[in-house]
Amino acid sequence: MHMKRNTNANISQLGVATVIFPVLDENDSIEVIDELLINDLLVDALTHTIKAKIKFPANKEFDRREADIYFRQEQYDKALFIYDSISSQLTNPKRLLSLAVKLMNCNKLAEAEDLAKTLKLNESVDITSRVYSILADIAFLKNDYRNMYRWSREAIKRNPFIDSFAEKFFVALELTNSHHKSIPFYETLIDENPYSSQMWMHLSKCHDKLGYKIQARDCMDMVSMIETSM
Repeated sequence: MHMKRNTNANISQLGVATVIFPVLDENDSIEVIDELLINDLLVDALTHTIKAKIKFPANKEFDRREADIYFRQEQYDKALFIYDSISSQLTNPKRLLSLAVKLMNCNKLAEAEDLAKTLKLNESVDITSRVYSILADIAFLKNDYRNMYRWSREAIKRNPFIDSFAEKFFVALELTNSHHKSIPFYETLIDENPYSSQMWMHLSKCHDKLGYKIQARDCMDMVSMIETSM
């Protein structure tokens, strides 16, 4: 859905047009925020949400959207604080996953792992990919690099568009020396996200580690091409 808004343009004596946007009511504000979220414009969505919260303090939908934005930005502590203030969100999987992160950060690894695993069968790819990412973090803290590789692979397989997932997977393959078996997996990920310079770079490093200099150089050429075109 493409959002269109009516505007009034006032032309000053200097010939400069000033665009005046109409005042948005609650429903229009929610629509604007949701469209920004659909287009992954999280910073803009957060700015608009905070302004709407000030204007409509009784509407908890803006609180929930603010928490959802922090969740997507992986600022789980901020997300949890807001989810906890909304009674209807206490069983929200996003809140539970944010709580798992808090437990992990408090070094309550077993509790964090148990809570995260209860969400593995959630229908949302956004939830399950983050579940596996957090399980990878827990495995890292336990020095269990084999499971870190396993869980981080599951995370990025479900969502190859989150940079932190890609970075975590690469760290895991380095720690487990899994460069060779990760090459075909990277090729599959790149088929899905061909404009990720990060994944092309990681694939190049895998080739280079194995002595495949030509393939490594070709991957770096792709990195340069993508970064130049951005």
